[in-house]
Amino acid sequence: MANDETYRFAVIEDIPRQNDQLCEYLTDNWPNSHVDQFYDYSRALPSLQSTMYDVVISDVMLGPGDMSLDGFKIAKALDTNKTPLLIVSAIANSEVHRGIFKALGAWDYLVKPPTREDLIHQVKLAIEYRKGALNRETKDLQPMPCKDPDLVLDMSSRLGVTWKNNRVWLSRTEIRLVEKLVAHANTIVNYEDLFQCVVSGQNKDNLRNHIKNIRQAFKQEDATFDRITSASMSGYVWHV
Repeated sequence: MANDETYRFAVIEDIPRQNDQLCEYLTDNWPNSHVDQFYDYSRALPSLQSTMYDVVISDVMLGPGDMSLDGFKIAKALDTNKTPLLIVSAIANSEVHRGIFKALGAWDYLVKPPTREDLIHQVKLAIEYRKGALNRETKDLQPMPCKDPDLVLDMSSRLGVTWKNNRVWLSRTEIRLVEKLVAHANTIVNYEDLFQCVVSGQNKDNLRNHIKNIRQAFKQEDATFDRITSASMSGYVWHV
């Protein structure tokens, strides 16, 4: 359902059909908003430097040859602490995702072609994050208390999740799953409750992949990480 909120978005995608599709999703949901379309880095750069966008959506690979990694230049042109950068790319490997997060300071990552539901959901979350980031400039906001002393969960911060003072690079879906598990630490969280954290692909196989990615991401920062265990045929447990 469309709403009357007004935002300003930038979409940077070198394939016109895909660019148009992303813009259509945004304007259908926020008809009063303005969407700037760009097809390469050179055309996008002046606007990125002069316009305060609410969310920037960009591919990583923008054209052939020397332009193929221009998406990385997009991140350098943004203050990603204030303007969320949502990456939309055909690269599907979860390890590559985390590498891109680290290199770009990205808000999140969607695999092409994203569904309308997934894109709008992530953009809504990014808008809320941006509002929180702007509030942090005037207020001393603190993360919510967490049941695990080694973990900090702060969805209003770009860091999102830190483990033993190191950032853990997770998608927003994966962060929501961690929040759910930690909120019910030392008890089984069943599949149905965890499905509520997943926008699309609400099935055990997809959930299993998310949990696998979460474990891998934590182990990149702490090889001894073992907080999450599976409960046969029922769900998962976060142990404290």
